[in-house]
Amino acid sequence: MDQAADERVLTQVGEALQELTKIDPPLVEMVDMKFFRGFAFAESAAMKSISERTAQSPFRCYPRRRFF
Repeated sequence: MDQAADERVLTQVGEALQELTKIDPPLVEMVDMKFFRGFAFAESAAMKSISERTAQSPFRCYPRRRFF
């Protein structure tokens, strides 16, 4: 991918996360922790004082589709 394509993808991801924030802010927080900060579900769960299963559950509920 060239730099312009990378920038477009990052813009699309940012826009998708902004839209998702309107629908499910806790999910956006988990997405951030998992995919942008690199925490495992167990680590994220410990930081939020929830079970690992609870941390994973939003990812099971949403259909596997693109938000952008």
